[in-house]
Amino acid sequence: MNPKKSGEKYMVSLRRHIFRTPNWILSLTISSILLYLLSFAIHPIHLDILYLFLVPYLLAIFLDHITIKCIRVYFPLRRIVSLNLFAFFISFVQLWILNYFYPFAFSFFLSFSSIVFMRYMIYRAFLSERKFMATMVSSYYSVIILIVSIFTFPSFFLPYLLSTVVYGLMSFIFIGSTTRIFRREFREDPLFFLSSFINYASRNKPEDVKKINSFFHGIYGNRDVPVTTIVFKNKNNLKGLFVVPYVHPGPFGEVGGSDLPNKIERYTGIKNMMVFHSTSTHDNNIACEEDVKKIADVVKTSTKNECKYDKISDLYRFEINRIQYIAQIFGNYVFIAIIPHHANFDDIELKTGMAIRNKISTIFDDAVVVDGHDSFDPHALPLSLTISDINHLTMKVKNLKPDRKLRMGMGSVNYSGKSIGSGGVRVAVFEYGSKRIAYVLVDGNNVKRGLRERLRNEFMKYVSEVEIFSTDNHAVNMGLIDYNPVGERDPWEEIISASLKALQIAIKDVEDACVVAKTTYVNVRMAFSGELQRLADVTKKTLGRAKVTAPVTFIVGFIISYFFHLFL
Repeated sequence: MNPKKSGEKYMVSLRRHIFRTPNWILSLTISSILLYLLSFAIHPIHLDILYLFLVPYLLAIFLDHITIKCIRVYFPLRRIVSLNLFAFFISFVQLWILNYFYPFAFSFFLSFSSIVFMRYMIYRAFLSERKFMATMVSSYYSVIILIVSIFTFPSFFLPYLLSTVVYGLMSFIFIGSTTRIFRREFREDPLFFLSSFINYASRNKPEDVKKINSFFHGIYGNRDVPVTTIVFKNKNNLKGLFVVPYVHPGPFGEVGGSDLPNKIERYTGIKNMMVFHSTSTHDNNIACEEDVKKIADVVKTSTKNECKYDKISDLYRFEINRIQYIAQIFGNYVFIAIIPHHANFDDIELKTGMAIRNKISTIFDDAVVVDGHDSFDPHALPLSLTISDINHLTMKVKNLKPDRKLRMGMGSVNYSGKSIGSGGVRVAVFEYGSKRIAYVLVDGNNVKRGLRERLRNEFMKYVSEVEIFSTDNHAVNMGLIDYNPVGERDPWEEIISASLKALQIAIKDVEDACVVAKTTYVNVRMAFSGELQRLADVTKKTLGRAKVTAPVTFIVGFIISYFFHLFL
């Protein structure tokens, strides 16, 4: 076993920086009161507070909101209030410090000339497709203060105007310098992705999904990946369907390949289907809905194939270097699952799955490799097997023989939970002589540790062997605040009850069946191996540069503005 660290953990860790802005009425009320009290503490002249602090603050919020509404860009009022409060606070801190050394008017105009710097950084991100509008909106607050200066402190009009221009130029330099690395590597604007990402997390709208998908489409490349289907039929009618697309069902919500099992169901119209999590990592996320449709077309076409076999083997469970496996033969097709039970891992490298499949397919008609993905550990890493492990695995399964009549049934229960997707719980039951073998597939992003064991114990009251799987559907972590594995936010007893209900439906559905498998290569837009690590590395460099260029450009702007105010 060779767990390989990828950039997934770093990219996921960036979610902790995302927070939801508070209600705008509450935020505006509290901020206005706080603003007044702070202003009064430093400059107890009510009229000046009104014209220099309150009016610009409230008027800027109003103009921002009106403009955003007119140009029909999503930037809610609560976010506008938070932005202006943040910009005001940064400027006020400068004022508080400078006021110890210089007169109030000097300190005020020097401090608040920097307000355009913070505003442009935010508006440039969320109005990335309208750069002129970003510049215009960013200047509102400064223009208001500039007008106020004419009637209150006219001698500061020119230095404030020049300082505002300087800070504006510094913000341009900051944005250009910070995003240059990312643009050079991916030829895409990181601010466009950032704003789409935050907007989608905020309101969950299809248009934001399309924007994020277009970003991934731009940085990904075309790859041919296998999609394997194991089709079970009875009297030439579809009895059940195992689908294993070697793409990853992420990254989150409805983006890219997320909610893949249910999207395939919607596009094919096939209900009695189990879409397993293949050996794939976030490096294997697909770009957009068109890629999902290609996979769905292959799945639908595969159901038209005629059966070839009607025999089944027993389920074989074994371990190699503390990694647990199960294997079963359907006809002359091998179904292999790698279970993260004793030695934990999160996802399996695509190259590992392909190496196993290619090796075993020289012995059998076809082979499919899936990830059990049923033991959540936030610190687990992707699994990569050695050639020795793969050779040992091949030796374990090559002598398996299908020697009993294939009998199977399927059952499903839609469970409306917070940690389970719309696919609910699906169970396939196979009879091997007098034994019953069950496969339980829960539509979610991994399974809370301990729940797998509870489910197995309950199922073993009715069957001879059972294994639990999750689809790794990232639609359930739409909140972007955690991974939300199955059982994280739902009562375990309810999940167990729904699963047992699906089992009973599957048992009643058992009858003679036959099987045919098919692997088709599909050309999709997908990340290359190491792409996520590359994205993580470039993002780190971008953020690292931002941490340097932000204070440097701000300080340069301050120094130049200081001399403008000192000598003009």
